[in-house]
Amino acid sequence: MYYLTNNNLGKFLARLDFNEAFYNYKYSYYNNELKEFDIDLGFFTKDEAKNLVIAERIYFDLKVEMDKYLIIEKKNNQTRWVFEIHNSSFHADKDCEKLKSRFSNYQMPNVDNPDEYRAYFEKIFPELEAQNDINKKWEFSTIIKEKFNLKEDLDFIVEHYLTPVNKKNSGVTSIVVDINENIEEFKVLTENCPKYDVRRAYFKKNDSDNGKYFEYVYNLRKNIYSQMLLFYISKILEKGLEINEELLKLTGFSPCSCCKK
Repeated sequence: MYYLTNNNLGKFLARLDFNEAFYNYKYSYYNNELKEFDIDLGFFTKDEAKNLVIAERIYFDLKVEMDKYLIIEKKNNQTRWVFEIHNSSFHADKDCEKLKSRFSNYQMPNVDNPDEYRAYFEKIFPELEAQNDINKKWEFSTIIKEKFNLKEDLDFIVEHYLTPVNKKNSGVTSIVVDINENIEEFKVLTENCPKYDVRRAYFKKNDSDNGKYFEYVYNLRKNIYSQMLLFYISKILEKGLEINEELLKLTGFSPCSCCKK
């Protein structure tokens, strides 16, 4: 049995598609109904609906058979980061210490020669990390702005390019939220709102007239989506998901170096 963190199981689901959906252009995930939750998938984006449908199918099947799914190739977006992005890991031990690890990296600016920038950043990185001083960041920001002809101002460079992006590992967790209460609130809130507008709530939250409404709708929809997905994930992991090791590798995951069998 193998374990993925909640976040990585979400990535795994995003890299699967039904064969029938890929080869039949008339197929729509919006035509499915969830058995566990009384909510219309038409309110969600296409990717959100797909992930929820696949998650529930796996939840009831509890076995991922390779011939049922098409693998969507998604490569790591290395262009965004200074340091190399490695494949996410799958774990043989639910208590593996790496499940508590953190992601830390630096964002890349838009430069003509990324390799040269990375080489220079690796050169200054030890001093940048050791001192972690705002004055030192300002000094480096002035240098890289001139050296690589950056258009951003020094404040932006310090905040976005010389400050690390740190993300805590999502871990393997259980759901403690009453999802149905949020679903009922969502139904009332969107009763007179077209599904298309709800799906586009992120883009409509800056509207001068209804911006606050759509911002609230967007945040509530994303919370419900996350809660439902985590519900399926936690139940799948509790029951023991049979994921073929080959399938994990094909979807971009590598065996954990700490607990691999």
